[in-house]
Amino acid sequence: MELSLFLGKVVGAYLLIVGIAYMVRVDLFQEALREFTESPAFMVFGAVLSLIIGLLMVFGHNVWEWNWRVVVTIVGYLSLLKGIMNLFYPEWARYFAEMYRDKTAYTITGGVTIFLGLYLLYSTML
Repeated sequence: MELSLFLGKVVGAYLLIVGIAYMVRVDLFQEALREFTESPAFMVFGAVLSLIIGLLMVFGHNVWEWNWRVVVTIVGYLSLLKGIMNLFYPEWARYFAEMYRDKTAYTITGGVTIFLGLYLLYSTML
């Protein structure tokens, strides 16, 4: 239970901050994503980082209760999947990066991310 609360707060704060940044600093994220997907070193580093975070969350918090805790678990699995896909199929990341050439994608992603972050923070503060 304590781990769930801790991870819920950390993941919630992370999602809220990143979601706001997506909406406020679109140009920065577009440039960073372009450079990231063009650099094999960045791709491997990002993949390994996502893989480690995903493995830690999946092994440490594999909770499938249908409340806010499942959001933390799903974030862990998505991080793990992203790490695996970027490590073995970097062209997959380049394909998805194409969607983010349009600023609308950042607005949508930022809105969903802010919503999930607020949901986790609210749920863990009760």
